[in-house]
Amino acid sequence: DSQLISTSYKGRMLTWVGNADAELVTNGTSDSDYLPSSIVGLTTKDYNTKGQFDSCGSWLSRAFQDGDLIRGLYHAETACNYDIGQTYKSMAYTESSDGGQTWTRPNYPNNQVLTFSGSVMFGQAAGLGDGSMIIFRDKGIDYYYLYYQKIT
Repeated sequence: DSQLISTSYKGRMLTWVGNADAELVTNGTSDSDYLPSSIVGLTTKDYNTKGQFDSCGSWLSRAFQDGDLIRGLYHAETACNYDIGQTYKSMAYTESSDGGQTWTRPNYPNNQVLTFSGSVMFGQAAGLGDGSMIIFRDKGIDYYYLYYQKIT
């Protein structure tokens, strides 16, 4: 469901893919370091998500190193009935202090960074999601640009 997400971290390349949950697929310096494993803390089973904004799934959209942390944004869905094309999308913040092996959701469920004021409509997708972030550095200042799809 999500594209390949990667970042460098302490001389290694970390790569994730996702479909409802995120999975770390590489954790090393070459493609021979393939390590398929679910990411603890970024899967819906790791939190009591019933009735929350990410009850149908959460998968990594962007990750970047910030000192010893890896910070990330994840795509979240709730109110889903995929058989009829219904879901409500948003995005939220997550972070890892162990090189992307496990993730926390600080201030959960108040870690959303994008929400939509509209309501879930029967049989339709709605919300703000499917985002990507670009980090641009100019004269020592980091600028973060978040691009996303608005579905109404």
